[in-house]
Amino acid sequence: MMKLILLALFLSCTSALAVMTQDGSFQDIRRNYEMSDTGDHRALPFVQMYIDKAKKERNYEKWVQGYRDGVQFSDDIQSKIKYADSTITVALLSKNKVLIANAYLGKGIIYYFNMKKFQPALEEYLVAQEYAENTDDEYLKNKIVYHIGVVKSYLGFYEEASEHFLASTAFFQRKTKQMKEPVMHYNYKKAYLNCLHQLTVVYRRLGQWKRSDSIIKVGLAAIGGSQDFKLEKAYFFKCRGIAEYHNKNFNASLFYLNKALPQLLKKDDFAWASVAYLYKGNIFWDAGDKEKAIRNFSYIDSVFVKHHFILPEARPVYDKFILYAEETQNLKKERYYTKQLLRVDSFLTKDFASLSSRIHKGYDRKIVLQEKKHWQITKITGLSFVTILLIVALILFYALVKYRRKKNEIVRKYNLLQEKLRTGKGLLHAQENNTENTPKRSALPQEIINDLTRKLSRFEEKEGYRNRGLTLNEMAKELGTNANYLSAFINDTKAMHFKPYLMNLRINYIVNKMNEDRKYLLLTIAALGEEAGFNHRQSFSDAFLEITGLRPAEYIRQQKMKSRNSTED
Repeated sequence: MMKLILLALFLSCTSALAVMTQDGSFQDIRRNYEMSDTGDHRALPFVQMYIDKAKKERNYEKWVQGYRDGVQFSDDIQSKIKYADSTITVALLSKNKVLIANAYLGKGIIYYFNMKKFQPALEEYLVAQEYAENTDDEYLKNKIVYHIGVVKSYLGFYEEASEHFLASTAFFQRKTKQMKEPVMHYNYKKAYLNCLHQLTVVYRRLGQWKRSDSIIKVGLAAIGGSQDFKLEKAYFFKCRGIAEYHNKNFNASLFYLNKALPQLLKKDDFAWASVAYLYKGNIFWDAGDKEKAIRNFSYIDSVFVKHHFILPEARPVYDKFILYAEETQNLKKERYYTKQLLRVDSFLTKDFASLSSRIHKGYDRKIVLQEKKHWQITKITGLSFVTILLIVALILFYALVKYRRKKNEIVRKYNLLQEKLRTGKGLLHAQENNTENTPKRSALPQEIINDLTRKLSRFEEKEGYRNRGLTLNEMAKELGTNANYLSAFINDTKAMHFKPYLMNLRINYIVNKMNEDRKYLLLTIAALGEEAGFNHRQSFSDAFLEITGLRPAEYIRQQKMKSRNSTED
């Protein structure tokens, strides 16, 4: 009886509070929930009051804020998406570009952070960027730049991603120092720390460990003893754990990974938690404790099963799953993980444009081996030996045809490139007949055109384009002009922007060197890239492919064959 009385009293007080709140200001309503933890659904009744009040008053800014609060305090994905869609609807009604851009960005963040669906996230980010473009909201613009950088990092475009993060880091760091108002200071500092974290990730994946380590120290120092940035601190602990693993300090690595995991799991950041478990598992695997390693790796598989998501660096765990199952003679597990590996490869092929060539490298052969393995595991019955041989023969025939087509295409592109060099047409887009890239008359004053023509010619003769890290501003300073004039002159007279112009010169240089001097064919891809002026092997390889239609290794192979044939003749 006493419980019923207390319940009635509680409901009566709650009802009275609701009436009082509805009659209050927007600020009065938000006080009831603004300090609640993210995902605390108990805030939602007050959020609904806020939305109802804004809707009644047709206050679009508050109305949008209400739906954004709904996203924050919902504890399930479908509700978050529903609130996000409502945010976009109301923002569009307002015709306020800042509200609209924030609404699309918010939905993209749900796809990214809560679901790790990067392709739909990118679509939302790009729409947000389009609306934010002509606004004065620099915070919003830099936030979008950051999130697009995250997608590029995920897809493997690490150098491009680092440019995004460096730009947004500089902005948020400056604003953090300037902003004194507590809430805005918190928002800017949180954004700054997240940018630093992403920089540590891309530098690690570029193999720049010293730069990555130094940023980890900066991030942890910026957080200090603050309790406001627990998740961000966990990110840096995770990165520190990976760095210690790289340095073979395995006890220290385990210490930092274990410090990171509780907060990552609490926030359900399953992507970075997977990475932490990956390195923990690697430590035990390397130490020979494979059973403990498999227990850690199992989290990665559980994430893939539940969320259909995996980072490429976690893919090798499935090879270890299969190896362990073979060693322990667990046929059921071996069959399961073999199927999972096929699903993982299929997922990565679909989502990772930059990694698909690596996944497909030797893929036809892999399919044959996997099919053979699958038949052995499942002990297929009912198919005759002749039928099995026929299927294998067809697959091998298909692989052979595909290989020959690729080989013929490489030869075609190589011959086209040599023809371009003989006729002096230049290399840019040698794989295509691009009729749009023709110089046009410059709008610059004639004296400036004459001056830049002379200076640019001298710059090319002296091979100034081989200076690594060369930027438009640095080149303009070197030529004694300003960047705007130089950019316009290159656009008009070379029919291309500064970056492709620079890449074209560098690739043209190294191709000629490989044609003229056989010793260049003996250099590594990285050494050739450095010789041409590139900072990284991957950026050189990508530029070479874009301009010639071939990878450097493919070109070297063709050039060596040509040299060999010439010698024999």
